[in-house]
Amino acid sequence: MLNKKKRIQDRSLLDTYHNKPCEICGTSQGVVGHHIKTKKSGGPDVPNNLIALCPNHHSEIHMIGNRSFMTKYPKFVFSLKSRGWQIDGEKFFNLNF
Repeated sequence: MLNKKKRIQDRSLLDTYHNKPCEICGTSQGVVGHHIKTKKSGGPDVPNNLIALCPNHHSEIHMIGNRSFMTKYPKFVFSLKSRGWQIDGEKFFNLNF
């Protein structure tokens, strides 16, 4: 389990996304940073591993999965590729970490 100091640092990084627009719909209300490569899969807490999503799109990606989300929202794929991410099925790869 992460220690308290680490959790606070992680939370502050995610909180920086509150003022950014959702990369899908452009709203800036309640936006959070969503991990592209999950922490469970070894994804780091770095800006290149986070995408700004509104609460609706954040819930949706968790409900329908990456593949369906990518099909429904080509902007998501474009955003990932523009950051150096490679996509293979439902898995995302970034050679920088």
